[in-house]
Amino acid sequence: MTQNIMVIEDDPFIRQALCYSLRQDAYEATEFAVGHTALSSILEHRPDLVILDIGLPDMNGFTFLRHLRQEHGISTPVIVLSARESESDRVAALELGADDYVVKPYSCRELIARIRTVLRRSQGPKTPVHKLNSQTNSPFRVYEDKKQIFYHGVKLELPRFEFRLLLVFIKHEGIVLSRDRLLDLAWYDRNDPYERSVDTIVGRLRIKLKAINPEYDPIVTYPYEGYALVLESSSCPK
Repeated sequence: MTQNIMVIEDDPFIRQALCYSLRQDAYEATEFAVGHTALSSILEHRPDLVILDIGLPDMNGFTFLRHLRQEHGISTPVIVLSARESESDRVAALELGADDYVVKPYSCRELIARIRTVLRRSQGPKTPVHKLNSQTNSPFRVYEDKKQIFYHGVKLELPRFEFRLLLVFIKHEGIVLSRDRLLDLAWYDRNDPYERSVDTIVGRLRIKLKAINPEYDPIVTYPYEGYALVLESSSCPK
């Protein structure tokens, strides 16, 4: 099946050139010049990947990412394009849920290689559902093929990196994992130096889990060691 790439770029020359290159490489390409229209289309059509320019006329790319990830819980992969080269901008975009950050000017050949990498990474290794759901007393129910996790029967709205990190915790329940180990397990490859903040994502997960069960925080912090998922009926972590 042909994969659909959405290009959100207000410069018509850049947008059309990029869409042409994508179509030459056998992708479908849809193009938008403003963020609000593109966001509505993502919610309705769910493309396979989004290429997002930071400098949009109606909202900047950081605001767009915040709407996409935090308000709507959409985990569609996003590659950010920007003329901004600072580390702070890169980190901000990655913290908000971008999968990659490409500085302009760029070559279309390099960008398409990055698209392939992000698409391959977003598919991730699959774990059979029955293995994750074999413990009937667990409050978590995982449907990895659908990228859904339920907690005490309530579906969690999880952007891509929150889903990956919680999935790692569930698969390693009761085991203390360092931040580096969590990054290795949740992000498959770590080619760029701008690592997502494990602490930030753990904080978001805690808020969502405690909203469902305020009496218990299953993600336990072990100072100088890392984190572990500890269920109420579990013994001490290993």
